[in-house]
Amino acid sequence: MAILDFFNMYSRGGWTKLCAHPVIPKGTDWTKVWFNGLKSMTFPVVFRQERDGTGSKLADFLSTGWGIGLGPASDRVINLLRDEGFTGWDTFPVEIYLKDGSRLLGYQGLVVTGKCGALDPAASEPIDVVDYTFRGWSDLCFKGFPLDYEAWDGSDIFTGPVDMTYHIFVSRRLRDAFRRYKISGIEFKRVEDELLPTFMSKIAPLLLDYWQPPIPHDDPLRDFVYLGDRTKHVPVTTFCPVGGFSPAALLRYRETPLPSLAFQHVPGRFVNLRDDFINCGLEFPPIVSSRFIEFLSAGHFSGWTAHPVLLTLDDGSTCTDFRFLSILGRCSRRNLSIPRPVPVEWVNPKRKTRSIGFKGFPLDISAWDGSDIFTDGDSTHVFVSARLAEAMQREKFQGIFYRNAADCLITDTLPFGDLFPLLNDFHGLSKK
Repeated sequence: MAILDFFNMYSRGGWTKLCAHPVIPKGTDWTKVWFNGLKSMTFPVVFRQERDGTGSKLADFLSTGWGIGLGPASDRVINLLRDEGFTGWDTFPVEIYLKDGSRLLGYQGLVVTGKCGALDPAASEPIDVVDYTFRGWSDLCFKGFPLDYEAWDGSDIFTGPVDMTYHIFVSRRLRDAFRRYKISGIEFKRVEDELLPTFMSKIAPLLLDYWQPPIPHDDPLRDFVYLGDRTKHVPVTTFCPVGGFSPAALLRYRETPLPSLAFQHVPGRFVNLRDDFINCGLEFPPIVSSRFIEFLSAGHFSGWTAHPVLLTLDDGSTCTDFRFLSILGRCSRRNLSIPRPVPVEWVNPKRKTRSIGFKGFPLDISAWDGSDIFTDGDSTHVFVSARLAEAMQREKFQGIFYRNAADCLITDTLPFGDLFPLLNDFHGLSKK
């Protein structure tokens, strides 16, 4: 069978379909138990609908509230699997109770017994992706799930190595049968179309060991880390300045600050004052917590100064626990003629189109003033030394994300859209 004959199978309709949680010992992970064949369970397994559960729609596959593992399946599913001779599954007895105490009949437990016991990193293509994620801009992903089909047992429904991945795979024949009979509560995605972000995937270490980055691991550029706003999944501007001053100018230049830096919460926009970095419309969020300022001072990190800030919320209350961070450190030149950045292909996952971008930010390290935190000339692109980045990650500051300068993906979109035309012209890739 070719790779096109395999599909990932996911639960669908989680907010609307009925969710029945398994009754298991406290501290037990249902997903792990299910993927290990329910070896430690006693039968029948009891499932209960939560009293405050919102979903009520019945489907052929119910939700368990545990993500990727399958819930109880209808008798219609079990009959289809049995009658058409599909392999790689077994059933277990269940008792399902609704929130009113009544018992739901017509369902059985379904467990996958088919296996693909190994992964093949060469089956995944490293590719750069531009997309907002809950951690900010992502770049390196791996396209195509790295199944080693030599280790597949031939089942129609199977799982990968349970110590590395919790995914369920099906053959094209089974996918087509589920669609033909309009089995509800699940959806499918082609294995070759899977995009695995390196920071989310449990198999990332295996793939990263196999991958050779465009800019080598020992390149001096890897001593610097780009800082960006992690809150891009919420509306871009959370606070706006009061008084007409420019946050970008104050971030970049050694200016004398105004007597009072005031910011007003934009009505209706999300705000979380528990984060250490607060958005004011810039790629780098310069409104920072007092905790972060104390951390910079205690560590004797260089290249910054801070100004008092008054934040006003929708309800009229104010907060003075934050500071505005001005960046004094500089790397004063970009050098487009150095051997980086490297042209690479990148993908827009929604449009599924490929374009040319560049890997690696063109910092001219010889023009760096030695500060721990600095900007690229008079831009708002903020970088830190590896020493500061490692210390920040140990302290687990919230509201910021980190990307190595050698792994920055420069495209015609944010955050490096201003730099892209220069690199495009230098590399002779501009459209004629």
